[in-house]
Amino acid sequence: MGEELNKLRELKRLHNKAWKLRSIWVRLRDGCICITCGIKCEFKKCNAGHFVHGKRYNYLEENTNCQCVRDNLRKHGDLGRYAVNLDKKWGPGTAQGLIAFEDSHPGDLTVEELNIIIHDLESKISEFNRTKI
Repeated sequence: MGEELNKLRELKRLHNKAWKLRSIWVRLRDGCICITCGIKCEFKKCNAGHFVHGKRYNYLEENTNCQCVRDNLRKHGDLGRYAVNLDKKWGPGTAQGLIAFEDSHPGDLTVEELNIIIHDLESKISEFNRTKI
């Protein structure tokens, strides 16, 4: 029982770290421009909004995009407009492809997968910061 609890705690810790990095990366990548309404937000006043929800999908590049607080939280993602703009940004069929991915990839991420995601996001953020200086 103790080993299982430790594994769950480690997964939660890694997920929290990965999500924090993902949120930073999405806002940097998208220039704090809301995918849904197109407004530019202050860095700390925008979110990384999901099209498809679930831990496995949080880290797909196309699935998580910058959203203003109004669209992400108050309008619960405004997924109809999100889908239209997702296809404009990432190419036709992206929204449908993410829905299909959701149906074919159930389950949570592993410790190994989360460590790879964390390393990848740290590299992207570092490279972004180097090129912006």
